[in-house]
Amino acid sequence: MNKKELYYTVIISLALLPIVISAQVPINVPNILNNVKIILFQVFNGLVVIMVVYAAIKYLTAKGEPSKIAEANKALTWAVVGVAVGLLANFASAFVNWLLTNTNPNP
Repeated sequence: MNKKELYYTVIISLALLPIVISAQVPINVPNILNNVKIILFQVFNGLVVIMVVYAAIKYLTAKGEPSKIAEANKALTWAVVGVAVGLLANFASAFVNWLLTNTNPNP
């Protein structure tokens, strides 16, 4: 490992150190699953934004050609479907969490 690689490794390690040793919440399975869900939801939302931008670029470069406009419509439709699936997954996760943690004996 040369000096440059060692330097970048140390810098990245020091930058990530507060994340590793932070003492905010106790480590248990529900917290880990919730953190994974949050990260996946953010990645999914990023992909949806990329799809919408891709559809917009397709619209801009279509130049009135019906086949290219149809491709752009299809890309935008799938982006909207992605938003719907992401929201439904988030709501389903929240609902299941509510069902499992609700301790009210009187429904």
